Amino acid sequence: MVTAGIKSVLQDIAYVHVIGSCADSQSAREFFRKQPADIVLLDINLPDISGLDLCLEFTQAASAIANTGP
Repeated sequence: MVTAGIKSVLQDIAYVHVIGSCADSQSAREFFRKQPADIVLLDINLPDISGLDLCLEFTQAASAIANTGP
């Protein structure tokens, strides 16, 4: 219900595009690999990992991608 509410609020903002949502860390990792995003909203109480740990993973992955440019 919370996710639907957040999506509903964000979809009314013209320059914001919600590209997906995930219920657990594994699907979030898969999604992030295929569809990098400018902003990721994470629950810190995920069922299978701390959202803080997952945030660190995403931050490190994004840094690695940014550092492999020309």
